[in-house]
Amino acid sequence: MKSLMTRLAALILFAAASGACNAQYITKKEPLDMRNGATVLVDDGTCPKGMIKLVTATHGNAMSGAPLYDRKCIPR
Repeated sequence: MKSLMTRLAALILFAAASGACNAQYITKKEPLDMRNGATVLVDDGTCPKGMIKLVTATHGNAMSGAPLYDRKCIPR
């Protein structure tokens, strides 16, 4: 029973630590090619102080296969 509890506790700790590794990389300029639904944080100086630009590739462009980009400033 103690072995089972130890394994369960280890599994819970592993799962909790895995969720903490969801860091978002910040770039200095927007990438040229992104998949639909992908998001990138861009620090290029276009947003006010204390904010950062969130760029999301969306569906629906005149060219088939090429995504549109939704840009908005969000708090850091």
